[in-house]
Amino acid sequence: MAKKEQWKDWFVLSGKERNGVIVLIVLLLTSVGLRFWIQHRGIEFGKTIAPPILQYAVIPAADTIPNERSEYPKKKSFKSYPPRKEYEPWPDYTKREPPPVSLPKEIQPIDINTADSTQLLALPGIGPYFAGKIIGLRNKLGGFHHADQIREVWKLAPETADRIIPLLAINDEALHRIDLNSASWEELSMHPYLKAYQAKAIVSYREKHGPFADPGQVSACLVLDSLTIQKIQPYFAASKVEQ
Repeated sequence: MAKKEQWKDWFVLSGKERNGVIVLIVLLLTSVGLRFWIQHRGIEFGKTIAPPILQYAVIPAADTIPNERSEYPKKKSFKSYPPRKEYEPWPDYTKREPPPVSLPKEIQPIDINTADSTQLLALPGIGPYFAGKIIGLRNKLGGFHHADQIREVWKLAPETADRIIPLLAINDEALHRIDLNSASWEELSMHPYLKAYQAKAIVSYREKHGPFADPGQVSACLVLDSLTIQKIQPYFAASKVEQ
């Protein structure tokens, strides 16, 4: 008997389930009645739920849209433009005579080891900036022993160096030479052509083998390459040390 009454459980609803069914029926009837009312008033359902911005969109009429390509304005033909203006031919400057060139006055050779900044300004292409750079390099080196050392001036153009080298004179007596037998490694390392470890090697060699008898003896230091020796040797002197 109990098995026969199990089918009744499918139609027994709780209080919450009955309220849900009632709400669902009310919503269904409301949506059906609202749609019937809108259609009865003659309003399309799609327009009522469209975004507000679409209500103000302007849609052109079908008869104003061109359907044929012939309705568009035609492009202008190239024949309608004015003809290109013919200009006069470019003048041939090669046939003209070059203007006379005023050659600079002859400049007397300038001793680069004793000249001041005013005298250096007489050199072609040398202004106050490079005159100061030349004097600064001269002070660091202890003087120039060759005119080609002017190429080591910072930012001096090679063309300018080529012009002024023939106008330079070198006074070897103005060179400041370093005494290899009395100078410390700090004094040696101050020279632009020597590095600190090379200066220490020279002092170590002197302490181990005794004073230098000749500046050329510095080539015995293995840390000095041939190029460094060639550049630095004119700045060395070896004083006689009494035994």
